[in-house]
Amino acid sequence: MRHDTIAFFIELNGGNPNARTLLASTREGQIPEIPSEKGTLAAILEMLPKLLEKFSCIENPVKKVVTDIGAVTSDIKENPTLLFKGPKAKTAPPERSAPGHR
Repeated sequence: MRHDTIAFFIELNGGNPNARTLLASTREGQIPEIPSEKGTLAAILEMLPKLLEKFSCIENPVKKVVTDIGAVTSDIKENPTLLFKGPKAKTAPPERSAPGHR
């Protein structure tokens, strides 16, 4: 047996104590109605799909960074002295002397 649960959230904010009552501000013959606005939760839920899309765009670069960090961490774990060494110096090609000069 399947039971579905639906949840509704109603967010109420205080009004102005000097404002007219709902009944007093409703024209005769009309049904009193509290105008609605999006609450904080509704705004967040509306933005959620866009946010998930943005996170999915950065998923692969983040995975690469984490993988690279994992590799460096493994290297340091195997050889902690790497922490004391500077980055590998790039070796420059040997200098050539001009013809006729030694």
